[in-house]
Amino acid sequence: MMNEKHADNLKQSWQRSLLKQMLRVVAFFTILGLTLRLTIRDSLIGFSTLYYMTPLALIVVGAGMCLLSSYWNRKRFSSFFWLIVFSATLVWWIQTDWRFQTRVEVNEQEMTILFANIARTKDPESIAAKIREINPDIVALVEAMVVTNADRDSWKKTFPEYNYSMINGGTQLLAKGKIGPPWVKALKDGSKLSRSIVTIDGVDLHCYVVDIKSTITASREHALDELAKFTLKSTEKPVLIMGDFNTPPESVHFNALRENYVNLFESAGSGYAATWPFPLPVLALDQIWINHRVTPIECGHQINSRSDHRIIVGRIQVNRKASVARED
Repeated sequence: MMNEKHADNLKQSWQRSLLKQMLRVVAFFTILGLTLRLTIRDSLIGFSTLYYMTPLALIVVGAGMCLLSSYWNRKRFSSFFWLIVFSATLVWWIQTDWRFQTRVEVNEQEMTILFANIARTKDPESIAAKIREINPDIVALVEAMVVTNADRDSWKKTFPEYNYSMINGGTQLLAKGKIGPPWVKALKDGSKLSRSIVTIDGVDLHCYVVDIKSTITASREHALDELAKFTLKSTEKPVLIMGDFNTPPESVHFNALRENYVNLFESAGSGYAATWPFPLPVLALDQIWINHRVTPIECGHQINSRSDHRIIVGRIQVNRKASVARED
């Protein structure tokens, strides 16, 4: 009997010790993630990996866990400290990752855009169902492994109202209008950038589709700087940049792109910004950007059950006067 009681005490002691160690790890990464966000962010390789691993959503959760632990153990100073951290990061997270904007009303015809990372699924029916449901004017898909002639014919039969372009293997572009030949820029790190001129109802829109390589130890600086340079040729035209950036929009590496473009969800979004990983997204990796020749109307995210990325659905209005002349 005594041996059993002693064994139970040892087990409980071991469990308490393990829980304390886990909470210390949580506290360490919570403070580390918060410090990075307040200082260098993802500007240095190595620290950038830690920055991506500690998004604001997880910092809030970590601070909440430490607050509950301190309160439960009656640690007054620690409880007060974690209450401040939890409250401040919760407000910061809501202001950063949540939008409650209403739809902007426009006088001219609007366009609906759908972007999705379909995560190499061999069964595209789920995204096809979304396209039929939403009926967008432009569709961009990355990690889309539909490459055979039979698959292409199937897509064309499924969506006869769309023109179809396969770009650089895993990228597909569909539009209810003409799609010009793509300019493709493949970077050494494996990132893929492309530009196509899409014409719908006489309106030209320069569409860039992006798939930034997700190597966890590599900096996103080079790829995003190259994207900013790549889009300079279209600065005075209506521009739409869609893609899986594998980088949260608060990254320092978006500074060059922000000189000429704005994030559609930040401008006209509604709901939660994060798109990955489903079902509990914490990072806004999938994004749409526009320039001053495009008016943002609304933007939101929807679930694709066959992918770990949420779908972006945006609505815009294009400045028709700026889109008359084509640039080849």
